[in-house]
Amino acid sequence: MSPRLLLHMLSLSLAALLSPPSMSAPSADTGPRIEVRYDHPERFSEFSGFNAGLERKDSAAWLKALRAHLTRQADRTLPAGQRLDITITELRRAGSYEPWHGPRFSDVRIVRDIYPPRIDLSFRLTDAEGRELARGSRQLRDPAFMMSSNRYPGDELRYEKALVDDWLRREFGRRS
Repeated sequence: MSPRLLLHMLSLSLAALLSPPSMSAPSADTGPRIEVRYDHPERFSEFSGFNAGLERKDSAAWLKALRAHLTRQADRTLPAGQRLDITITELRRAGSYEPWHGPRFSDVRIVRDIYPPRIDLSFRLTDAEGRELARGSRQLRDPAFMMSSNRYPGDELRYEKALVDDWLRREFGRRS
């Protein structure tokens, strides 16, 4: 055996001996801590009726932004070690299009209290070992959304983000 190979083997052995032992079993779950999925978004009521053509053209951007917000807020809310899987099954943003006002209004989203945001979802919360802590389906609604304080001024998803924030706080509490 060459001296170079022997030295390499010795250094690996020493490194293994000197490294602290692992006290925790390897996690079976290597996926993300918070996972948000959309179940057939093309079927969401947001994309039907007057909204059909207008919302689909830029839907990928706001669906991505809503997923990112939900992921970030859930990560802040849940205690370390917990994992949350969310599947959004229905979504209707606040406001709607009212093309009967004339051609200049055909692509303007009108926000009125008769068009509240709606999100239907299912979720599963597990602990670090994969044991289920909670599971359920929720219909998120806020009929008084226009009277609530505006936490995200200027954001096109301000009402939907507030709806999600309120649900996370009610369902899972707030971590300080």
